[in-house]
Amino acid sequence: FVTIYVINKVFSLRAGDEEQLEGIDAIECGIEAYPEFKRSI
Repeated sequence: FVTIYVINKVFSLRAGDEEQLEGIDAIECGIEAYPEFKRSI
């Protein structure tokens, strides 16, 4: 638990709000994993 806490404080293990909405696949790989499930806002 302590190790994860320290790593999270240094590197931030969670993606930001904008990254979560856009999708991690699109940010990390440059493609969408499931384009048919596009979210319409």
